[in-house]
Amino acid sequence: MIFWSSFPFVRLVIPFGVGIFLGLNFSLGLTPAIVVSLFGLLIGLLLLHIFNRSFKANYVTGILISTLFIGLGVGYSSMHTMQETRGVNDVPTNTVWLGKVQSVKQKEGKAQSLVVQIQKFKKNDSWENVDFKLLVYNKDSLFDPHVGDLIAGEGKLVPTMSPQNPAQFNYQRFLESKNIYLTSFEDEFIKLKSNNSLIRYAEMARASIIQIYKELKITDNNLAVLVALTLGDKSYLDAELQQQYAGAGAMHILAVSGLHVGIVFLIFNFLLSKLPDGLSYRIIQTVTLLLVIWAFAFLAGLSPSVQRAGWMFSFVIISKLLKRNSNVLNSIAVSAFLLLLLDPNNLFQVGFQLSYSAVIGIVLIHPVVYKLLYWPNWLMDKVWSLLVVSFAAQIATLPFTLAYFHQFPNYFLVANLLVIPLAFGIVLGSVIIVCLFLLFNSDLYLASILDWLLTALNESILFVTAIPGAMSEGIWMSELSILFLIGAIISFLIFIYHKAGKAFVLVLCFIIGIQITELLATYEALQTKQITFYAFKNPAWSVIKGRTAEIYLVGGVSDYDKKIVNDHMNLTGVNELKWDTIEEATSKVLSIGNKSMLLFPEPEVEQVLQATVDIVVPSSNSELSAMDKTMVLDYFYRSSEELTLLEQNSNYYNFRKDNAFIISF
Repeated sequence: MIFWSSFPFVRLVIPFGVGIFLGLNFSLGLTPAIVVSLFGLLIGLLLLHIFNRSFKANYVTGILISTLFIGLGVGYSSMHTMQETRGVNDVPTNTVWLGKVQSVKQKEGKAQSLVVQIQKFKKNDSWENVDFKLLVYNKDSLFDPHVGDLIAGEGKLVPTMSPQNPAQFNYQRFLESKNIYLTSFEDEFIKLKSNNSLIRYAEMARASIIQIYKELKITDNNLAVLVALTLGDKSYLDAELQQQYAGAGAMHILAVSGLHVGIVFLIFNFLLSKLPDGLSYRIIQTVTLLLVIWAFAFLAGLSPSVQRAGWMFSFVIISKLLKRNSNVLNSIAVSAFLLLLLDPNNLFQVGFQLSYSAVIGIVLIHPVVYKLLYWPNWLMDKVWSLLVVSFAAQIATLPFTLAYFHQFPNYFLVANLLVIPLAFGIVLGSVIIVCLFLLFNSDLYLASILDWLLTALNESILFVTAIPGAMSEGIWMSELSILFLIGAIISFLIFIYHKAGKAFVLVLCFIIGIQITELLATYEALQTKQITFYAFKNPAWSVIKGRTAEIYLVGGVSDYDKKIVNDHMNLTGVNELKWDTIEEATSKVLSIGNKSMLLFPEPEVEQVLQATVDIVVPSSNSELSAMDKTMVLDYFYRSSEELTLLEQNSNYYNFRKDNAFIISF
């Protein structure tokens, strides 16, 4: 049985998170936060005064505190945004800046990316103090920055770009969740001062460990997986390998999280458990475990999932020292609260959402499902427990998986049954081998075993993904359906713990809500008639009629562009797709609804005048922008007559490469 009063920190972090969501998503500012807090205080006191005889004071207190924490969340997130964006709007497009390197990422064959905390910039021959983050792409191979270095740069600073096409990954929102609002591609750099910070030492340690792996002759995909699994560095992974792990439902193995921190904790807790009992030895054990866990967290780059696991295990370790039973949910809530205090934008990071939903699902779902079957055999019992853990995590993360990745690994139970024991062996083996190498400059011939485990892990992933129907793709649910799904999962948890019939009714209502929402989306898709001109390098457009669509390409498009088109079709509800490549010199007439469209690569004005069509689509000719045709779409040019046409309310549409253009009928 779950008693709400037993989880005080959970009761605080939820309204605090709601306040952060409101503050960041709707830019409410400080004044609404104060208003909400005072309103909550007023209402709480009023209820306490009116119903003090018949209404339990703890309910009123709960409402009051929750409202206050919503207000605190709004206010704190607003203050954080103001701090992180201070000076962003004042920076000239081209300027000289000064800042400290916060992170360095290097992917094979790509430019180095730096996150720099800008401290000063030059404006009108004088330096102005600012405090914001800049994403910089470094193409200079001779410039070798490290975390903590003070550097100067000169170049063009541009705002982060919003998605150019429908259904495209929102990179702008992704960067803003990391407090990054400006980017630069053309900088020249000078290193002013090197700084040996703690993070710098962690960076150097990671590089040393990777070098040890290379000296042990671990190469290619095995090296990439080992570095990702033990250090949280996924820069060695290629796109194909990541897709294979995602298709098997085992991508979490490659993202250092609570699983990896738990393995490290178990290893060193076992080693230290042989110490004699007594307060002094318990203190030694506690301090050692805390140092080991946070050293591993630093080596792994202090990602939100690692920080969450680090804080949670820290509370467990301290509770053990004090000989008090630690409440796991409260530990999770405290770690989440601390991370949100450090950066409210953590709430919108996919890794944060997935890691917390997964661990909460394991804590709440695993005990109930595990008790459904009893296995007298020790091995079968462990297998069953592992399957339940995987099931619980997958169910809890299901809404976020569908919302962000639009896919579901159908054989995740099989995959996790294979990969989790192998991952445990790899992490354990890597810890032992690195320690042996540092102490004795030898791996005692254990590297071959580690390499074999890595090969077995990768082969297991290939085996699962090779099974027909391994992945369900193209699952696009509306935001309302995702919310209904979250509500159904929460209601089901309430039902299994409290056996409340009302909660089960809520589950059914949410499921019905999902069905109705998706039926309405299907009906809307059947009525769709639209033309979409995509913002690709080469001209490309789609003509959607109901649930069928024709895609027209001029000169071909990349695989990435095709993925964007496919995602757009899935989003729109198209289930029948036809691709057509148009030669450069070909003209084509299309019809949609009661409209006709003339496609010209290089049309002459006379051709357009003679055409009995409603829409003219040129590839380039800017002269057509002044044509008084029903609708003229110009791919590339801004004409001098555009403003005139718009002022005259002419049916003019200007389509350019910087953004997609959609016409609905």
